[in-house]
Amino acid sequence: MRQWTSWLLVILWMALIFYFSHQPGTESSDLSGSVMQVVLNLLPFVTEDTEFIHLLVRKGAHVFVYFLLAILLMNAIRLYHLRTVNRVVIALGVSILYAASDEYHQTFIDGRAGQVSDVLIDSAGVVLGIGVYLLWEKFRK
Repeated sequence: MRQWTSWLLVILWMALIFYFSHQPGTESSDLSGSVMQVVLNLLPFVTEDTEFIHLLVRKGAHVFVYFLLAILLMNAIRLYHLRTVNRVVIALGVSILYAASDEYHQTFIDGRAGQVSDVLIDSAGVVLGIGVYLLWEKFRK
């Protein structure tokens, strides 16, 4: 994949994260509620504590989007032939700074609140994404 294409994917993914973060609280809740209904339809034995499932869907989305952002960043940075530790530090730093700025951005949106706990959840997705990328890179060789 060409260098500009790799960075374009990073920028588009960041834009998508920004788009979802810019939704007012009611729209965001409706979206995660719709996803929760799909999950509940796939798991008909879950009849109680659907609020917990809703929480898992919302926080799982945080992990997933930052997991993918970290992978996209690692792929784009790979093209500069830096040492692995430098690539990890850059991807980790950029991703976590973006997560923090995203949560700050949400403080300006109706019905939303920036939460440090969400930055920590996002960071877990970042670490997981970098780890998966490094494993894939190791086994690919």
